[in-house]
Order: sequence, then C-alpha cells, then structure tokens
Amino acid sequence: RNKTAAGTKSSLFPLPFLRAMSFRVPPVYDNPLGWGPPAFGETFQDVPYAPFSKGDRLGRAADWNQAQYQQQRYGRERGTAPPSGPFSYFHVDDDESFQMVDSKVQKPKQFGMQRRSQQTQSQRNVGGGRALDRRAPPQGRSQGKGRQPGRRSDRDRAWGDRRARTYGPDKERSARLRDPTVTIRADWNAVEQLAVSQLQKMSLDVPEPQDLVWAGSLAHYNKLYDRVTVRECRKLKIAGDLETPVTTTDDPIIRKLSKEGVGTVFATDTILSTLMCSLRSVYGWDVLVQRVGSMVFLDKRASPLFDHLTVSETCHDHPDDKDPINSPRALSEEATKINWSFSQQVLSQGEKKTFEVPNPFAEEGKPPRSIGYRYRQWVLDEDITVVARCSLDGFQKGAESGNDSYITVNALNEWDPRGEWRHKLDTQRGAILATELKNNSCKLAKWTTQALLAGADQMKLGFVSRESLREPQLGHTTLGMQTFKPKDFATQINLSVPQMWGILKGVIDVCMKLSDGRYILVKEPSKGMIRVFDVPSDAFDEVSSEQVMPVDLGGSRAAALP
Repeated sequence: RNKTAAGTKSSLFPLPFLRAMSFRVPPVYDNPLGWGPPAFGETFQDVPYAPFSKGDRLGRAADWNQAQYQQQRYGRERGTAPPSGPFSYFHVDDDESFQMVDSKVQKPKQFGMQRRSQQTQSQRNVGGGRALDRRAPPQGRSQGKGRQPGRRSDRDRAWGDRRARTYGPDKERSARLRDPTVTIRADWNAVEQLAVSQLQKMSLDVPEPQDLVWAGSLAHYNKLYDRVTVRECRKLKIAGDLETPVTTTDDPIIRKLSKEGVGTVFATDTILSTLMCSLRSVYGWDVLVQRVGSMVFLDKRASPLFDHLTVSETCHDHPDDKDPINSPRALSEEATKINWSFSQQVLSQGEKKTFEVPNPFAEEGKPPRSIGYRYRQWVLDEDITVVARCSLDGFQKGAESGNDSYITVNALNEWDPRGEWRHKLDTQRGAILATELKNNSCKLAKWTTQALLAGADQMKLGFVSRESLREPQLGHTTLGMQTFKPKDFATQINLSVPQMWGILKGVIDVCMKLSDGRYILVKEPSKGMIRVFDVPSDAFDEVSSEQVMPVDLGGSRAAALP
C-alpha cells in the first residue's frame, strides 16, 4: 500500500478512477396525476414497452435457455413455452429466405402402364440386347397352356383395371353433377329449407301402431324357392305390364279415413320410406305436399320414376350413362320389372287369404294381383297422427305355431359384366350381400323401412342375375333366396328406427307450419338440403305423358314428367 505525506493510508483505486465511478442522481419527474413519468421523451420514443403487474416476476434480459428458443432451434420440446411478449426472442433461420432456382427443363412424370412398359423395355436393352424380362420363360421351356404369346398377364390386366378405376372415366362420373328430378320454375317461391345434417340428430320413440283397414288378398309363399341354388336355379318370367302404385290423394280408403278424422298426416309407405331414408339417398327426389286445414297429404307426381328402383346408387363406380344396356335409366327399368315379376312368381296360385275390403285398385277384366294393403295409424305426439297405406306381398304358415306370418318379397339383380354371383353366391353369400349393402344402401334401407311399416314378420330377398351379363334381353335367372327378420336386418345394416321417425317428425313439423296450398319438397342430388317451394294449385294437374323433360337417375338423361 502507498502512503501519502500525511501518513494516512490511501484506497486501493486511484482518485481519478473513483471520480469516474461516482453515482450521479438522474433527474426525477413528478407526475401529480398518477404513477410513472408524465410522458415519454424523445429518447424512449421507439423503445417497446410491455405493461406488467407488480406481482409478475421479472425475467432475464436475454434468456437463451427458454423452451421456445430451444424448440425452434432444435425442433423438439424442452418444457412449456413462456408467453410471448415484445422482449421474447424468436430464432429464425436465415436459410429459409434463400431458394435455389433450377433453370433445367424437367420432364413430366409418367404413371401407369406407360411408365411400366418403358421400364421393362429398358431392362431388355441392357447388356447388348440380352433379354432380362423375368416374365419371359427360358429357352427350351414351354409357356404353359393358359398363356398365349402377346397376351397380357393377370397382373397386368389387374393393374390396368385398377388404373382405369382411379384415373379413367369412372372417376369423372363419380364427380359428375346430376340434374334434379324436377325443374324449379321462376314462379315458385322458396318458403323453407331443411338441412339433412339437422335431421341426422333427431330421434323419436313411437308406440306400436294401430290397424285401421285391411284390403286386398294375399297368396301363399312357395317354399321351394328357399331351396334355390346356383346349380338348381329357376328361370324368371318377366311380366309384361307393370302396375304403378296409386298416390295418396287418389286412394278412396285414405279419402274416407281423412273425412273420419283419424289422422292429420296421410301418405303411403313408399313416400314415408323415401323421407325416412333421406340420409342415404344420393339421387334427387321430390314429394308433393298439400295442406288442407289441419291435415297434410304427402303425394307424388304423375311421373312413374318415383316408384322405379335405383341401381348402384351408393356405389363408387356409377353406371355409365353412355352405355345403352347398362345406363342408369335402363338399369332402373330392368330392376323394377325384375322386382315386380319376382314378387309374383314366388307365390303359389292355389291358396289365398282374402280380407274384408276388396282391392280398391283392381281393374275390370284383369285378375287381381296378390297384394295386401294394411292401413295403419301412428301417434307421434298430441298434434300429429300419421296414417299410411302399407303393402304386403304374401303369407306363409308358421312351422311350429301354425299362425299366418306376413312377408315382403324383393329382388337384387346383377348387371356388372364382372359378375361373380354364379361362382360365389353359394359359398360366399355374406360377401355378396355386403357388397350389395355398399352399392345399394339406400334401396335396401327403403325395403327394410317398408317392411317395418307394414308389420311384416319376414323379408324375402332374392338374387337374380342375367343369363348373359352383356345381353339382358336373353332373360334372367333366380340364383338364390335369403330370409331376414326386418328388425334384425335393420340392425345389421345400421338402420336406426328412432332416427327414421325423428327425420319424419322433423319434415312434418316443417309442413305443419305452412299455410293452405300446394307445395313441393325437393331433395337435390348429392346435396344435403331439402327445400320447400310454394307451387300453383294446378302446377302438376294438366300433364300428359308426351310432355317430358330431362332428368337424371344417376347421370343419364332420362324422360320424366314435369
């Protein structure tokens, strides 16, 4: 230590350094109106300011160990990221803003069989012309009986079929816009619209219905058709004339019941099944609504297309509308004729069960058809009571009890040239039925709904195929028959009965809000929206069979009444 002349000890640091380290009190600004400085000066004009509370903990000025910094830099989490603020550090890689520009002209990519053939050709040219094709048999060895020179192998053919389904015209048909079943005119006013997604959430438990009237007659079911197989098949006789079901307001029994006041909503099982299965429908449909006082009548237009069956409606590969044999219109007519003829051929011509009321639609000079009409009543709530005409196709005696059990009969038809029913129906019937459930989900749901509404004890489902899959005019053959209970089959196809009644209740609630007049419910194809239009009272009365308009049953330009 250095000593001064006075003999006193000096500090460790020289005096000039102590003067430089002396503390100077900064100017203090008084804010009589509140806390903090009265205003920022020019020095702190661009400095970010983060408001904070007195209870907040102060962090570091530059925390390089933050979880957010570590996550952005190393791409993994190291804890919970702190809340972002104006002083938080964000790591940005400078290389992201730099991009290389490639000026080389790139060849377009090739897919499918063209690229496959080029690869095979290049392999054959390797090694001075030496063939390296693994599929070619060695010299001196025969090619086999089933393989001919120049013919595609099964693997190549399967690859081509798969590529055609993915990139071919089927992909365009699946995305094609379909036309609605009716043309919306300029003088129609849209009064309501209902989203199908709203109906999906509805559910309603309905008590057991009450039978009002039995009409018509039923024939006994021929049990020999339960033993039909592919080897022991039976030829189907197509009926000439088809009877179009009578609509609601033309039914004399429904008119009588409406005058007696036994219901508020009147319809047929075909119309009710269309509304109940609207969640599964892909094609469009329309239903007439007539509001008369406190009653609602659900009708159909004079077009017979409403009663025609759809084919492969929910299938991914829709029928080709350019094919005259397998177009949607031709397949619909073929399926309707098959279903009509099959339901009559499986019945015996001897024993019949006749009800008290005769068939109200029987024509003079023609033998009455074996069909029973069951008019039933369902009470949905205090204000809504539904009365509908339901259809039964036949009856049979119980094996144990001996009581009569009522049945409905329907037929699935095979039209695809790649058909496999004759090879797999006897051994893999479950797989065939699963495919039909996928391709015709809406049609099978409607048949099940109609069987439940009619109170049928059994459903008879037949499998009918063409004798020549490419020539339907040569005839059809019954290859098999399967029996289901309607409730069990509804569970198997994931058809919820409370949801069906909830959907119908939602549509009826919309109709009950309408004033007196005529309306039309329009379900546009491939859209989940049901719209209600107010139409003139004579909109569909003066219509002749020659006045047709284009309509699409899944992509084809068919003829339908306006």
